[in-house]
Amino acid sequence: MNKEGATFIPIRLLMSIVVIAVISMLLYTGIKNWMIISAENNVQEQIGELVAMFQEMISGSARDVLYENFKIQSGEVRTFTFNLPSSLIYLGIGTDPDPDNDGKLERGIMEDGKVIVYRIGKGSKKFYWLNIKIRLGKYEEGNWIIKKPAEGLILTKGKYKISFELVEYHYEKYILIHANNSESIPYLDTNPPIINIKEPKNGEYPYGDICLKWFVYDEKGIESIKIVYKNETTDWILLEERQEWESWEYTIEKEKMIGNEKYWIRVIAKDKGGNTAYDEIEIFLKI
Repeated sequence: MNKEGATFIPIRLLMSIVVIAVISMLLYTGIKNWMIISAENNVQEQIGELVAMFQEMISGSARDVLYENFKIQSGEVRTFTFNLPSSLIYLGIGTDPDPDNDGKLERGIMEDGKVIVYRIGKGSKKFYWLNIKIRLGKYEEGNWIIKKPAEGLILTKGKYKISFELVEYHYEKYILIHANNSESIPYLDTNPPIINIKEPKNGEYPYGDICLKWFVYDEKGIESIKIVYKNETTDWILLEERQEWESWEYTIEKEKMIGNEKYWIRVIAKDKGGNTAYDEIEIFLKI
């Protein structure tokens, strides 16, 4: 029996295992590096498209947030869809989310909001400088205003559809972000629908049946529309509520209302994110 041959086989097997392990480790490292590079390219491409969109917006009309109501008049508005990779730690628009590099995210404005900052995996943070100021918006009483104190938007991995508006504040132009930050979810759908009653006009004196017509829009989609009315002596009375409307109009039959009185009619829209908005008119009914 050859004892040397018996010991040689396990050593050769051990060497094969070592070689396979080294190759697997190199392959894993290569794939990991490729994924990081791919994620970097993905984010850089999206930032490039976003910045190009900002440049196009700058030449558009701006809404003065001090005087002009978003519901009536908006500045140049564009919507951008982010599809951010799972290895993204953060993407800050108008802010450096981790200024102290301690992993604690902050929302304060950096360089007057003229920056985009992101970080992939364990890599270093990347900066992209802008030529326009960015501000996070706040939706208040049917109007988008600049949030105070000033903030930028923080995004992490995932898909987000966010609207940006060109606004003016004290004679300076800003890109206003129609979104919000939160502790656990960086973007929530808090954008309520836009709704406007077109007919009848506020203050009209209609006769007979009332043909109610309105316009409604929501970037996420409308869940339902409700129509209510009241006079000076009643609470709000439901006329109709539907999830689907073939056309944005509704006829209020004169029998449902008492003549020669002042009425308020309200059309309420609810979007798929649970946000609601309404428009209201006051009429003087003559029957």
